[in-house]
Amino acid sequence: MNDEATVKAIESGYDNRIDIIQIMSYNNGATSKLAYNIASDSQLAQIGSTAPVAAENLRTALGYSELDFIYNGRVVMTVDINGTRKY
Repeated sequence: MNDEATVKAIESGYDNRIDIIQIMSYNNGATSKLAYNIASDSQLAQIGSTAPVAAENLRTALGYSELDFIYNGRVVMTVDINGTRKY
């Protein structure tokens, strides 16, 4: 999942407003989740209430129903399959 081309494609979907360090998958109990490890959680305020379509399409194609944003080892935001911020 740590593929530079994929990271750049996702970053472009966010208009380079988020510095994505790594794309990773992990298990949260019985659920496999996709996560973006980000450089700063202060950047999340710039996203708005809906995630960009480019990232949504990529996440859907990879088969995940939620996308987590992780900063300093903790989930700071989750976006669901519809692109809506959960927190």
